[in-house]
Amino acid sequence: MGSSLSMTTVALASVVIVATIFGNSLVLGVLLRPRNRSRHRTSPTYLLITNLATVDLFNGLLTMPLVVTLASRRPRNLFGCTLTVAITIGLTNASSLGFVLLALERFLAVTFPFFYQSHVTPRRTLGGVLVSYAAAFVNGGVAISGNFGMPPSGLCVVYQIINPAVYLYNTLVYGQIFLLGLIVILCTGIFVVALKQSRKIRKQENLNSNEASSQTLSEIRLAQRCFLMASVFALAHLPDTIFSIMAATMRLQCDLCRSLLYWITLLSSALNPLLFAYGSSKELRGEMIRVLCCRKNNSVDQEPIQ
Repeated sequence: MGSSLSMTTVALASVVIVATIFGNSLVLGVLLRPRNRSRHRTSPTYLLITNLATVDLFNGLLTMPLVVTLASRRPRNLFGCTLTVAITIGLTNASSLGFVLLALERFLAVTFPFFYQSHVTPRRTLGGVLVSYAAAFVNGGVAISGNFGMPPSGLCVVYQIINPAVYLYNTLVYGQIFLLGLIVILCTGIFVVALKQSRKIRKQENLNSNEASSQTLSEIRLAQRCFLMASVFALAHLPDTIFSIMAATMRLQCDLCRSLLYWITLLSSALNPLLFAYGSSKELRGEMIRVLCCRKNNSVDQEPIQ
């Protein structure tokens, strides 16, 4: 029974790793094509999607294999064990913060368009990305502070090496509840504002009906896309968050449950950039399909995102 359960975890981990590497490589393969690179200098949204896909690709290539290593109770030395924990927490938080930046950028574009156009530049966006990486890895460093040293068994058991209170705060309170709540709030704000704008467009008598219809549909698609991403992120994180709270308050122990739920959480790294890039425009969608089919095509003329 234990072997079959272990194989279940290995199978789930393999699927998540392959999906993460494939999905984010596809997004980057489209966004970083020579014809499209100039968009990084003009579009904050384009830059943030590329950032999210990049950090999630690193999650697939580095973080997830390291999580498998931790699950096997390795590395067998204190430095290697704590460094592995810090890297996994840091890169996972960098992904969440990248999502927060993307949601915040979209929120400003929809809610405060004049402020967005005058203040949200690609250079400032890049600065925000660099700050998010710094914050993520500081958080990873804090999570491993006050370690207890290797346990007598010599195995890399996280809760026997890292201060459980500090680790729980960083991974649960900050890493899941705070960031998850922030993403849901921002995406809900986008949805509400988009609906208000769509109603306002319908009532404007001076606009051509076809133009109004086109703008309304664009706003609704934006709201649906952001809600879809927030829903995927929330649904992926919620079970693990609930279990972590129960484990902390009721001293519930189930290594298999924790492992499976954690891998479900990591599945959002495979889906989020893919969902946003695929839903950004008809042209970008067609470009992704052409990359999959290895076809040549003209440059992507992504419709403006406001």
